Amino acid sequence: MGQIEVGLRLVFAALSLVVGVLCAVMACQFNSMDWDRPVTGPFAFVEVLQSRGLREPDPQTSVAFLQRADQAGPRRASTQAYLAYAYLKADKAISPRVVGALRTSYERMPLAPDTHEPRLRLILRHWDAMPSDVRSSAVYELNQYLRRGYGVSSMRKFSQTLKGSGRSVVEISLLKAQIDQSLKQKALMEAQQSKAAAR
Repeated sequence: MGQIEVGLRLVFAALSLVVGVLCAVMACQFNSMDWDRPVTGPFAFVEVLQSRGLREPDPQTSVAFLQRADQAGPRRASTQAYLAYAYLKADKAISPRVVGALRTSYERMPLAPDTHEPRLRLILRHWDAMPSDVRSSAVYELNQYLRRGYGVSSMRKFSQTLKGSGRSVVEISLLKAQIDQSLKQKALMEAQQSKAAAR
């Protein structure tokens, strides 16, 4: 075995040891954390709090973890969307807290790739209980994603589980997206035909 290979193995072993020690320190800090104090932290910490809040079966504890996640990462639309679900479970109705969390989520990010499906599902399931501004935000978001081709099949399946107004909103948006797609294809074909005729 050459000296270079031995040196590389030693460097790798030293780095592994450093990473192990850092992980152990972080685990100790996490376990001894004062959960009642507002916290701020990096992306990974927000993810841990958010994940814990989503897995928590007790609605009040779920709300507490998601509120802490929101304090740690105050610009995330997803945390407010998940808070809306937690508030719904805790309040057992579309309460001002649920609506407030949805509004904040839309203010932070009107189009949120990691949030649009759960946020839309909550609003569409409870369409008649939602205020007009939340409905408008949801329709805009739904139309934008369907027009770009995201989630068409999942929204089509989801619409089958809906009743009443929420289902109508999804079906109209799906039809609109289909018409937009047909018009785009027609315009593309006409452009190709006129190019071919000009040659």
